[in-house]
Amino acid sequence: MNVSRTLCMRHGVFENGFFSRLRGFCDCGKRRLLLAIAAALMFGLSNVESGEPSAGTSAINEINDPNRLTEIVLDLNENWDVRLQAVKKLTDQALLAKVAMEVPIPVPLAGEIANAAIVNLTDQSLLAKVAIEARDTNVRVHAVSACKPAVEKLTDQSLLAKVAADAQTSDIRVAAIGKITDKAILEKAAVEIIWPDARQAAVEKVKEQPLLAKIAVEDKSWRVQLAAARRVTDQSLLAKIIAENAHPAVQCAAVTNLSDKNFLAHICEKDETRVADIACLKLFLDRPLITSKFNKLNMDVDLQLESQSYVNNYGAQVEVFGEQLTVRIVADGLVLAGALGPAGFPEKLGGYNPSDFLPAEIDISSLVTQLIKDLDQAALVKLTADRYSLVRMAAVRSLEDKATLERIVAEDPSERVRTVAKLKLK
Repeated sequence: MNVSRTLCMRHGVFENGFFSRLRGFCDCGKRRLLLAIAAALMFGLSNVESGEPSAGTSAINEINDPNRLTEIVLDLNENWDVRLQAVKKLTDQALLAKVAMEVPIPVPLAGEIANAAIVNLTDQSLLAKVAIEARDTNVRVHAVSACKPAVEKLTDQSLLAKVAADAQTSDIRVAAIGKITDKAILEKAAVEIIWPDARQAAVEKVKEQPLLAKIAVEDKSWRVQLAAARRVTDQSLLAKIIAENAHPAVQCAAVTNLSDKNFLAHICEKDETRVADIACLKLFLDRPLITSKFNKLNMDVDLQLESQSYVNNYGAQVEVFGEQLTVRIVADGLVLAGALGPAGFPEKLGGYNPSDFLPAEIDISSLVTQLIKDLDQAALVKLTADRYSLVRMAAVRSLEDKATLERIVAEDPSERVRTVAKLKLK
């Protein structure tokens, strides 16, 4: 038998299927397999040089000193199965937490040792400490996995809030927020935690309308603002959000939930932005001209966030965020009109500021055009005098009377309506 195999057998590399597991871990290629075997031999040789014999899997049954068991678990030079068997014997909570947080990272499948420690850990404070401080990423990820995770064992609301605020891993923070039921703690987390993902998770559980409106306007992250705006139903607060937050996605979320006709009319008269067009469309759908033709008319607005990666001038990868907006008019379950607006992502980043947000490019007036396509020319001429430019522009698209089109080019106060009329005259 060659020296390598002798050393491997002497130091337990082949015991209890360790070698097969090691090979499974390295099955991505022969080169990695050879490197893993070399690492195992190196651990064995270090034991020979130090003169410290392996505890051996059979010997672990005779060891009851928790400090000695902990030493074995944390010893990189010790046999893998011996270490795993040792951690399963530990019951001391402080030592289990120590193992979970300090298990050496380089050992293949080291997360399994940390996970075994977490399984036996029940102390609430120590569970929170592990979730926050564990240095091995695999350990922190384990805390939100299906196998008795650390966060899932936590019930203390203050400790959950601490984990949500201090954990370095997003999954841990969000999982902790998901376990918080205390209203005051949840509302405080939605405002004070520095991590946007944790604030957003908290916002999605908050029900207090004034607080949600405040967050929708004042939070530093537009994602958190958007999450808050989507949960606001109070009509005056929705109008306040639209007036005070200029972010297109947040405004869109707010106007989607807005139904008060006075607020909608005020927004329509303010400008010709996308939010104003959506407000005008909502009012147009309530006119007898439309309601007399269709039953159970509804407007469905679906806003989805999108992103695209680019390489900037310095060779670094950056992500640009935008949105896709879909608006549908539905009557009796059938789609009468629809418009899809993707974000206008550039082909190359160039001088574009990646911190900017790309709103969807969508023509809301096309929905009105689809709804009035069956009107006669006289009715269309009447609509060209409508108070809202969105409706006038839609009517002009279907208008054929040259004299009326020339009048619109000369007199209409809206540039976009005049532009459509000019195109019709060409």
